[in-house]
Amino acid sequence: MPQHERRHLTTNVPCAGALLANASRGTSYELAKTGDLEVMRLGRKKVVPVAWLEAKLGLERGELDSRIDAWLSENGYVEFFDKHPLRRSQQRG
Repeated sequence: MPQHERRHLTTNVPCAGALLANASRGTSYELAKTGDLEVMRLGRKKVVPVAWLEAKLGLERGELDSRIDAWLSENGYVEFFDKHPLRRSQQRG
């Protein structure tokens, strides 16, 4: 992967809260509710832009990727296509 490229454009609220303030899941949603986390809505899902997190933490573009991957893995989150591996091939026809 070229330097300074992101794998993640957004992350979930609990991950963002944990990375930013070592916050629990509930506290992370409180931070989002009070505006201390920048949240975007994608349908019913709330997500936090990784670019905003990197800026808030003073990190370069792409520097949070490994930390996000580790947090998601440690906390049992799985990417959609990891949970549904047949979906990709079904979409191709």
